[in-house]
Amino acid sequence: MTPLLSLVFTLTTTENPGNHEYETRCAEALWRSNDSPTQQVLRRFAHFAMFVERISIPHPECIDPTLFLILSEASAGEPLLPMLREIRCSCTVSPFFDTTILSLVGPALRQLIIFEEPRLLETAVEAHAVRRILCGLPSKAPALQDLRIYHRIRDVSPISSIGQLRGLRTLRIKSWSEASWFAPLMSVLAKLEHLRDLVLPLDHWDANTTETPITDSFPQLRRLKLDGLWYKGALCIGSMASNMPPARLEYLEIPVPSSTALRRTTAHSKTSSPHVPGH
Repeated sequence: MTPLLSLVFTLTTTENPGNHEYETRCAEALWRSNDSPTQQVLRRFAHFAMFVERISIPHPECIDPTLFLILSEASAGEPLLPMLREIRCSCTVSPFFDTTILSLVGPALRQLIIFEEPRLLETAVEAHAVRRILCGLPSKAPALQDLRIYHRIRDVSPISSIGQLRGLRTLRIKSWSEASWFAPLMSVLAKLEHLRDLVLPLDHWDANTTETPITDSFPQLRRLKLDGLWYKGALCIGSMASNMPPARLEYLEIPVPSSTALRRTTAHSKTSSPHVPGH
């Protein structure tokens, strides 16, 4: 991102002193500028921005969000990268990560991948940023096809927004800490006519919760993967089978127990343990 911003600003790095709230997530330095760009410079940026289709923003690249606010104001709220089709980023790259991403995306966006930074502890700031991005996607990027969130989602508010992405084909979510999210999300996703690839976590799925029947049938779903504790996988599949019409799956992956767990669960059973490759 910094090479593109250097078309407009003279960028300098400031070592992170750790005494500013919005800098504490920047590991080493923050890219800044005191420039006030001219109209000629802004036109040059807009010209080259039309050629950007993919962008990757790694964790160490921390950018002063003021730079994006200046560019957004100059573009009258239009996406800074109007032809951008793919974004890959970490949610810790900027103090105002959501503002940065939402200023870049537009109707051309087809894929958004948000990675988790495993070396840093999750904060409420990042969880709020991810939520705000998800809620902004239907209006900013209505034709999004591939959404992958490898950062924890903390509440159910983004569910309706995800359901508004009518062209969504791939959805992969790593973790959702709200216990009541599974059934509402499945009810929304079942209506998506193009969804083919779905990966969901089971870490907070509650087997004792009565699931709401799902009347729609995932018309194009072909691949389903459930991540989490192995015993929840079997229970969840059973719950889904009894609460929704059959789907035409070509690939199904659920957690399987280790050989030790298999021996424990079948010790008092007459049925033999299933074969688990690699054990």
